[in-house]
Amino acid sequence: MDNSEMAFPCPMSEQTYSNQDCAPYSKGLTKREWFAGQALKGMLSAEEYVVGYKFDDNSTVAQRLAKDAYIMADEMLKVGQS
Repeated sequence: MDNSEMAFPCPMSEQTYSNQDCAPYSKGLTKREWFAGQALKGMLSAEEYVVGYKFDDNSTVAQRLAKDAYIMADEMLKVGQS
């Protein structure tokens, strides 16, 4: 699986545009972005994950959660390739 593949591609057609499912230039999210968003959603739903977060550096909670979400997404893509 190529991480540059689109998770929700939107065909550029007049029918799609007239139905306003998406704009004609929209290509959707990459699979990596989609997986990261889903991972972030899961992390944010677990209060103990956010409240008990320990930092080794000066990053904010948002920065650390975003970074971890992409780490998780990258691992999901690796597993999907095997």
